[in-house]
Amino acid sequence: MVDFIIIGKYLMFMIGSWQICNFFEYCLHFLGHIRIPIFPFSEIHRIHMIHHKIHYPYNKLLSEDDYIDGGGAFAFGPLIILLALFFYCIIPSFNLYCIFIVEAFTLVGANTYLHSQFHIKGSWLEKYEWFIHRRYLHFYHHGHLTNNMSLGGIDPTIDKLMKTYHEVDIPVNEKDFHKVPKRKKERSLKKK
Repeated sequence: MVDFIIIGKYLMFMIGSWQICNFFEYCLHFLGHIRIPIFPFSEIHRIHMIHHKIHYPYNKLLSEDDYIDGGGAFAFGPLIILLALFFYCIIPSFNLYCIFIVEAFTLVGANTYLHSQFHIKGSWLEKYEWFIHRRYLHFYHHGHLTNNMSLGGIDPTIDKLMKTYHEVDIPVNEKDFHKVPKRKKERSLKKK
């Protein structure tokens, strides 16, 4: 017989894990925008600002060539390992930890891959409307550094909770495809 209580507990753990991972990814990205003169934070900020100001500045967001990484994995790697060790110590079961770590690395991997594809002109994902929408949410971030902090845009829940999420207008003219999009106008819901 199926034990729905155990299945329910695992599902709740997976949903909670997803949001915890989402929150920590948001925080790590946020750290990339803050100057903290202590290693590794100073290195994270330096590498991330090279991404924003040299590799993909707000007026040249798409690359004709391969994505330029710049070393973000090496900068964030030590903190991600420390977080993985921290969660190993606090999650009470090895099975739950395995679920958590697989989920965490799946989220980070997917977001990192999407982020790299956002900056490649002619990405194979451009044929999907959901990708174009997330690309321009990210491009808005490049023009407004404290907004739309969700790296790959898979789940904007933390952006919405932190009030850093802003919906954008998707450009329709090809000449605007590489630019920071405009924020959607707030629509009044008041009755006249």
